[in-house]
Order: sequence, then C-alpha cells, then structure tokens
Amino acid sequence: MRVFQPQRPANTQLLGARGVASADVLPANFNALIWNIHKGTHPRLAPHLEHLSSLSNLVLLQEAIENRTPAPHAWQFARGFQADDSFAGVAIGSPARTVMAEAIRSVAREPILETPKMALATKYEIEGRVDPLLVVNVHAINFVSNAAFQSQLGQIHESMLDHTGPVLLAGDFNTWSPSRTKALTDLAASLRLTAVPLSNDSRRLVLDHAFVRDLEVKSAVLLDDVKSSDHAPLFLRLKA
Repeated sequence: MRVFQPQRPANTQLLGARGVASADVLPANFNALIWNIHKGTHPRLAPHLEHLSSLSNLVLLQEAIENRTPAPHAWQFARGFQADDSFAGVAIGSPARTVMAEAIRSVAREPILETPKMALATKYEIEGRVDPLLVVNVHAINFVSNAAFQSQLGQIHESMLDHTGPVLLAGDFNTWSPSRTKALTDLAASLRLTAVPLSNDSRRLVLDHAFVRDLEVKSAVLLDDVKSSDHAPLFLRLKA
C-alpha cells in the first residue's frame, strides 16, 4: 500500500501563477465566489466550478489543486504541499491583473501529515478607485490548539495591517467552536471589517465566512443547491 507523503515547498516556491489576465482593473461592480472545493474530488466539480467562475470577477478557492484551476481567469496560488504532480493550497482567480501577491504559510502544522495551512493575499486596481482592493483568501488550520489557530490569525492580521483601502477577507476558517468564532470576530473588528450576512444561510455549522471593508454588499447568498463539494459556495455581489 502506498503511503501518502506530502512534500512542503521551500519558501521561495510558495507562490504559483497560472493563466493570463484579460483586464487591467476590476469593475466597480463585481462578483466574488468563495468555495472550499474538497480537492476537486467530486465528478461534477469541474463543470460547476467552470460555470460559477465564469460568473465571477474574483474566485477564492480553498483545497484547490494548482493544475486544475479553470480558464479563463489568471490565477495566483499559495502552495501548502505537493502531492503527485501538482500543489494543493488556496487560489485566487480573476480576469483582472494582480498587482501584488503574498503567500502566508501557517507556522503551526496539522497533526499526522504535518502539513501547514495557507492564506493568500492579492491586490487589484478597481475602476474609479485610487486605492487597490486587498483580497485575502484563508484556509484556517484545523485539529490544533486555540493558540495555534490564533497564531495563524495573527499572521493574517500582520499581512493586512498596513492596507488602508477596500478589503475582502474570506475563506474556510474552520470555526467549529465558540472560541474559534470569537477569535475570528476579534480579528475582523481589529481591522474594521464587517461580516457579510447571507440571505439564505441555513448552515448548522458555519465554517466559511466573508468580511468586507469599504465595499457595499449588493447581495450575498449560499449556493446550497451545488452539491459537488462538502462545502456550499458563497456568492457575493459587491460594489466599490
């Protein structure tokens, strides 16, 4: 029996890029998709992801596989570990040109496989705006102590602290306990971020979140009819 042996990339290899941007800026009105795609294992995932990505100006994926991100977006990738012929981690896709990208690897490691969790920060120019949009896509560490979880949130806080313009912070934060939820709420408050409520949120366990600053939320829904992952996608319509 083959034993799974994930390989962690070196610090110089944490960022990956794929595809070519077709626009210089994001439109003032834009759509964002946030989705943990469960490593793309479901047979219906590819067509669902391709369709939803085509409707979105920003796509934030967790548990993404680098060589399976769909066209036509340009993709930035934060590599958590390598398995077989590709990297797994978090990805942000957009038709707009990325003006900054930073991979944030958790100091703590998850047990057994000793793999880190990743966050990815990118910036985009927005039509009619002077300050760029900061987008931070997070997959929070799991199966660890609250201190380790808060340590990763501290790394994310540090990466966002100096940005004064609009912000979208989103992803799978693994907030399965009140203490984790409070830590995330405290992080958002410290950065003057507002939680995005979903109009049809019926989740019993809320793991995926979105927060904004200096953006108007036109609508936000949970696409709970999409069953090709163990997480339902979040779809936001935003205005800068």
